[in-house]
Amino acid sequence: MHIAQKTRPDAPKPGIIAQNVAATYKASIISSPGVVLRIAVYARYSTDGQKETSIDDQIRCCAETAERYGLSLSEDLVFADDAITGTAKATHKREQYHALRLAVRSGDVNVIICDQQCRLARSAKEALEFFEELKAHGVRLLTADGFDSEQATAQLLFGIKSVFAEFFIDETRHRVCRGMLGEFERGAMVTAVPYGYKVDVVRSADEGRCVWAVNEAQADVVREVFRLRKEGMSLNQIAAVLNLKGEATPNKGKYWGASAIQRLLKNSIYKGYYVVNFSAEKGRQRPDGQRLMSELALVSSADWNLCQSRGMHSSSCPQDSQLGMPRQGARASYGSGKHPLAGVIRCGTCDAYLSRHGAKSDTGTMHCSQCDQATRVGVPGRQPLYISVKGVRQMLNWLLQKVVTGEAVERYRDCLRQRLDGGREAELLAARSALDRAERSRERFGRLLRQIGEDDPVLEKGFLKAREDVLTLERKVQELEHGLQQMNQDVIRRQLDIDLSQVVEAFLSDQQAPERTRFLLNRIFPSIVLEGKIDRFTAIFRVEVKLGAILAEASGTDELASDNEILWVRLRTSGPKHPTWSVEEITAAEADAMRHSLGH
Repeated sequence: MHIAQKTRPDAPKPGIIAQNVAATYKASIISSPGVVLRIAVYARYSTDGQKETSIDDQIRCCAETAERYGLSLSEDLVFADDAITGTAKATHKREQYHALRLAVRSGDVNVIICDQQCRLARSAKEALEFFEELKAHGVRLLTADGFDSEQATAQLLFGIKSVFAEFFIDETRHRVCRGMLGEFERGAMVTAVPYGYKVDVVRSADEGRCVWAVNEAQADVVREVFRLRKEGMSLNQIAAVLNLKGEATPNKGKYWGASAIQRLLKNSIYKGYYVVNFSAEKGRQRPDGQRLMSELALVSSADWNLCQSRGMHSSSCPQDSQLGMPRQGARASYGSGKHPLAGVIRCGTCDAYLSRHGAKSDTGTMHCSQCDQATRVGVPGRQPLYISVKGVRQMLNWLLQKVVTGEAVERYRDCLRQRLDGGREAELLAARSALDRAERSRERFGRLLRQIGEDDPVLEKGFLKAREDVLTLERKVQELEHGLQQMNQDVIRRQLDIDLSQVVEAFLSDQQAPERTRFLLNRIFPSIVLEGKIDRFTAIFRVEVKLGAILAEASGTDELASDNEILWVRLRTSGPKHPTWSVEEITAAEADAMRHSLGH
């Protein structure tokens, strides 16, 4: 049954109500003596995925709103932020938003109009702070969807909308992450396409999921970056090379910078590991999704791992056994500095690198600047150690000669010959067996987590470790099964045939750039530590030698093994005038006795 609603004959129509409100508002402004109307507009859209015309659409709606109220926009007070989220984490990036707030504080604005309240901020805290600032400066806020800060319930309504705007972001994040996880498990690529790749439109349409392909032009730039990093260049030097060549930058940037180079070097997709962070809730990190994708690899795992361990992290930190990432511990980027020995030798007291100030020269000394400063301010037990640059050169020359002509390299080559003669069938069988055990372990941890149904840090840690083990072993099995055996045999033959008699002179040549010499020494000797000085003329060093790196560098191939040896070396000089140097190897027991005598 239809019930007709009765209307009073004198009741105004809805359209007339809006017109009356607008007229009243305009009259209230105009009637105020000395008031010059300054109407500002703010517009914003969130991501690169949205259309840039969104700004124009928002400004048009604001103009229509101003017209309804009989107001005229001020062209010099139109503020717009492109492709920036309104959440709290990006507030500092919104330059036009801060310019608007500055205009409010300086009294240049009477009214602000925006399309919706959420355009101002998606953070409830930020929105409410801005609203209080508007009230304090007597600025009125209007939105195209009907909000007016002069209404009686405006503050309550603004607060509710602010809370819902933030809730909408959290809810959207949850739904997006849930959908990404489902797509990832179905084999799709769910993140933004990184530099060096493109969307394979044909395969994506055929398979019903996003598939990437290599962008060859950009891939060449990626390979160049890793090559330059391997050769010892710093991040800034690599950026300068690319800028001189005019190479296109990621994300339409104007030029390459050190931060862009670092982000590129740290991306594991370039060695064929696709990693996605599915963190959906604030303060709660969900496990990363990881997938092996060898077809997308642009550099070898050995080269990628080498670039991680040089410059962005401490070389003294143990390597993660799964993805080759060093653990925590920052280190200044290598490749900088004019002297080839800067950043090579560590202080045995504080673990800082010894410094050599000045140009490329064999004169002078190296010392620990941190211990030097500690001594100046009266810190006990931090007496700085000084060592002659000429003496260090003599020791490095002796070390290289000893390694390349000694029994250690021959033992290493014997192992290579055994691998060459015996093939890799046993290694493949062992890898498959280990993979089977790792998969069972991963399934067991996953089953326990599902049964418990609540957070258990110990089980989660075990599950993550088991999953990473599976990923690493899958890669190893795949390499063994897909013809890398022949490539390894070629590498072995080249390392067996290489003549090491000339490498010492080549590695320490003054003709090389300082960063190249520094890189070679850091690769061959992952750790050189000045443990202490017995007296003014005698120093003790602890040296870690990476045998596989010497043959790899000399033959231009990848390292086939990471076996390291520890040497203890005593360096002596005859005196300050016309010094002669002697270098000798000592035993670990002798080194311990000397260190105890030094109070270590």
